[in-house]
Amino acid sequence: MREDELIRRAMLGENRAFEDLITIYKKYVFSICYKLLKDVHLAENLSQETFLQVYLSIAKFDNKNFKIWIGRIATNKCIDYIRKEKAQTKVVEVLKETVEETKSEENPINNVLHKEKNKILLNSINKLPDKYGKVLIKYYIENKDYYTIAEEEGIKPRTVETRLYRAKKILKNSMGDELLYEGFL
Repeated sequence: MREDELIRRAMLGENRAFEDLITIYKKYVFSICYKLLKDVHLAENLSQETFLQVYLSIAKFDNKNFKIWIGRIATNKCIDYIRKEKAQTKVVEVLKETVEETKSEENPINNVLHKEKNKILLNSINKLPDKYGKVLIKYYIENKDYYTIAEEEGIKPRTVETRLYRAKKILKNSMGDELLYEGFL
C-alpha cells in the first residue's frame, strides 16, 4: 500500500494503517531523537512520545510532507525535553547556591531549616504540572519577561500571567505560606 494511502487511512482512524506508518518511520524518528539526546533510552522514550503526538494530531496533518512533519514533531519533543532538563538543573543550581550562602550564617539551626525549605521547594516545583512549572522557572529562575515566555511557549502574555498565578497558588497550597521565600514568589 502506498504511503499516502496509509496516511489517509490513519487520518480516518484506521489503527492498522497507523501501525504501518510507525513501522516505516520508527528508525527515522529514533535517529532524530538519538542525535539530539545522545542517549538510547531517552531516544526510545521520546520516539514513543512522538508517535503518540502524531496519533493525536494526525487529523490536523495538511498532506504536504509527512516525513518532514513527523521529523518536526520528534525534534520539538526533544527540544522540549532538553529545555525542561536545563530548567530543572537551573532550579537545582539556584537552590544549591542558596544553601551555600546560608552556610555562612552563624546559627546552625537556621542553616538546617533553610536546607529543608529548599528541598521542599524543589520537590514542589518538580510536582507542578509541566505548563506551570515551565513558566515559573522561566520567569523566576531564568528572569524572562511575560512576552519572551509567551513567544517561547506559543501562548499569550496573559496566559503566562495566569499560569504564574496558578503555579504560585499550587505551591502555596502544597508548601504552606511560611515556606515561600520572599523574593522568589
